[in-house]
Amino acid sequence: MDFLKDIIHIAFGVQDNDGSYSKYVGTTIISILENTKYKVCFHILHDNLFDDKNKLLLLNIVKKYNQLIVFHSVLIDKILIDFYKNTGMFYRLYLLEYGEINLDKVIYLDGDILVNKDINEIWNIDLKNYYCAVVKDVKMTRKALIDTRYYKNIGIDYKRYFNSGVIYFNCRLIKEKLKIREEIKRFFSKNKNVLMPDQDFLNYLFQKNVIFLDKKYNFIVDNIDDIKFRELENYSIIHFAGRYKPWNCKNKEIIFNYYRYFSKIVDNNEELCKYMSKIPEENFKKRGLKFSLLEYNKKNSIILSILCILKGLLPDKIFYKWGNYLWKYLKYKCLYNVYYIINRK
Repeated sequence: MDFLKDIIHIAFGVQDNDGSYSKYVGTTIISILENTKYKVCFHILHDNLFDDKNKLLLLNIVKKYNQLIVFHSVLIDKILIDFYKNTGMFYRLYLLEYGEINLDKVIYLDGDILVNKDINEIWNIDLKNYYCAVVKDVKMTRKALIDTRYYKNIGIDYKRYFNSGVIYFNCRLIKEKLKIREEIKRFFSKNKNVLMPDQDFLNYLFQKNVIFLDKKYNFIVDNIDDIKFRELENYSIIHFAGRYKPWNCKNKEIIFNYYRYFSKIVDNNEELCKYMSKIPEENFKKRGLKFSLLEYNKKNSIILSILCILKGLLPDKIFYKWGNYLWKYLKYKCLYNVYYIINRK
């Protein structure tokens, strides 16, 4: 890939069964290309279920801007498949081993992101002898979930815990110093109960040798319904990392600004209308419980408080083994009964 030198390289991991996620990645790509003046090459890491229709969608977007795109099919290690249904979160790891993706450095992005400024701002950061450049995760996540004996025993420091949605990788150094496949097997054979598997692994591997960037390069919007878009204009990268996204929230400002980019995916209004017609039903399924019971911040605080109490009462090993089940039970079982009673009238 010598012809790709002196170009900004950006990667996405795409696991897409129904075509929706490719559209979100396409929206992120458009936000980059609308705000970046330099030559860019996008690297799409995908499995064998990623079909030609999705490839064509992304290819056409990039062609409109006279930029480059390369597709890479990845094979996930069996140990990850055995434990996790959503293996797409691990695709970024295959940027970091020797193979066809032979890059010195690359910016990895999640698909729930809008790039608000020229991404060359990050590309120009000197990585020196650091594995990557990252932004710390929000304090609530670090303090409430990571500041435990369990994570300390793994070797993860909550004070240095970073969010993995935006990472500028020094691929050359990582490949020289680490054997990623061996590290994957070692980590996940010992730590089956981590809460955020891909992010925890990356923190375990890199957090002692990273450059911490200003939060403007990965500004995390968790409570999406209470934020104004004008509050986000000064941030370079906006990351909608919470459960509710621009495509299934009720914030009109966020929806309007997100779909300014999204609408550029399609060539005709009919195609856009077909997609938009599916949103209300999908939106209702995802938001019904949340907005029928309590405001986002109040309900989230209650659930988080319950989990924190349980974390204090239970041994770390038991809490992290059953923590994900407890979370789902509290959100979808107990509260669903209340939701049903309220809405059946």
